[in-house]
Amino acid sequence: MALTIETAEPLIIEQWRTWSQESDSYKITDMMKFHFSWLPKNRPDLLVFKSKIDKWHVVHGWLQGYEDIQAPRRNPSRSHPTTSPQVPARSTAKNPRVR
Repeated sequence: MALTIETAEPLIIEQWRTWSQESDSYKITDMMKFHFSWLPKNRPDLLVFKSKIDKWHVVHGWLQGYEDIQAPRRNPSRSHPTTSPQVPARSTAKNPRVR
């Protein structure tokens, strides 16, 4: 039975979450190992979904989207600031051109 893309996505992400935590690495090369080596050997049933484009591109997009969300949680010091940047105070010197 073929999985739908909607069904395959959360299942593959769950497998990635477990696999990547064990390896503690989240690079594209790790995603490739996961997709081309680990999944076919351990969970080939998850790669039977139908897609009009190459499955690597689909799965890589899912994993990258997941990692974009997870990265700030793993390393808060690299996350974007939640507050807006401070605007420098204006000079108190009067500008003769401004009336």
